[in-house]
Amino acid sequence: MKDKESLSRAVIYQVFVRNHSERGTLQAVREDLPRLQGLGVDIIQLLPVHPIGIKGRKGTMGSPYAIRDYRAISPDLGTLDDLKSLFDEAHRLGMKVIMDMVFNHTARDAVYLENHEDWYYHDPKGRLANKVGDWSDVYDLDHTNPELREFLIHDVLAFYVKMGCDGFRFDVGSLLPRDFFLETRKALDPINDNLFFLCEAVDTGFLLWSRGQGIPCLSNGELIDCGFDAVYHYASWPWLSRYLTEKDLVALEQYKAAFNVEMAESGSNALIARAIENHDQPRIASYGNERFTKELLRFSFFTKGPAFVYAGEEIGAKHKPELFEKDPVDWKERNPAIETLVKELIQEKHRQCGLRTSEAIPSERGTIAIRNTYVDKEVTETFDFRP
Repeated sequence: MKDKESLSRAVIYQVFVRNHSERGTLQAVREDLPRLQGLGVDIIQLLPVHPIGIKGRKGTMGSPYAIRDYRAISPDLGTLDDLKSLFDEAHRLGMKVIMDMVFNHTARDAVYLENHEDWYYHDPKGRLANKVGDWSDVYDLDHTNPELREFLIHDVLAFYVKMGCDGFRFDVGSLLPRDFFLETRKALDPINDNLFFLCEAVDTGFLLWSRGQGIPCLSNGELIDCGFDAVYHYASWPWLSRYLTEKDLVALEQYKAAFNVEMAESGSNALIARAIENHDQPRIASYGNERFTKELLRFSFFTKGPAFVYAGEEIGAKHKPELFEKDPVDWKERNPAIETLVKELIQEKHRQCGLRTSEAIPSERGTIAIRNTYVDKEVTETFDFRP
């Protein structure tokens, strides 16, 4: 994305279409766009909207990350025309929409297996497989196959860009080859040279495990170098997660160091999306009392990079929707104090101009002090995470 300054102060709003409403359709999301515009959302990120596999399906509805066909929409969510209508209405209201793309793997009954089994990874015994054992509903793709790469870039990504999509969030993007992203940017820039690329960069433990297994895995810095505008904060996440779940003060001290390493290693142009709450992680409001929730929300908006809100976070929802079931957000359960704070934080984020870097500086145990260095000033905020 060319305008990194605007992106740095943007607000990304993640939507799980199936569970965004009782109807659970793209049309229902489209009807919610005026509310999101009023909230101050800049970019809507859709979880995968494609048909879900049956073979090895997890739960009743299956994982949206086990995709059968990249060029189709799951019938329960709507149609390609509904997706196009969502893009058009978001643009009319001044917002962008990005799609979640899952190119590390497909469902075990994806339409491509019938004629393109050579697009897939095979284990040493020649069997279709995946490299991560608990992903039992998918087979990995083989990105050394040039025909696969041509299809993903020109027949999938370019297809949606031409429809009006403003960019992509790449699922487990760290596991895809560096040159795939370089080639993707080169191919898509002539269509839209202001696309937003967001990467679900894996956490530090997964990265080290992958490399230990001989599986190539890209770090934050490598991802930024190959064209990503922003990456998830997962390089530092394991330590913050441990503190949030166990209230281990040692883990919080370790997180402060990991935060600085993450910022430094990612590069001076890197933007970190602190997606503390998302479809994979617990709700922010579930970690503690209201005071604790407010501090965590404030922190998530303060640092360098776009803010990230998972649908329902803005009302203080505590229940994380099930990924494999129909489990809609309960929009009637609202915390007015959290709603007010989120609106204020979004307004503050939009005013966060010229931020060069964020740094964790020494602070009392149980707190995190962040110093933001701007073009013309320094601002330090302390966040009290003591239970």
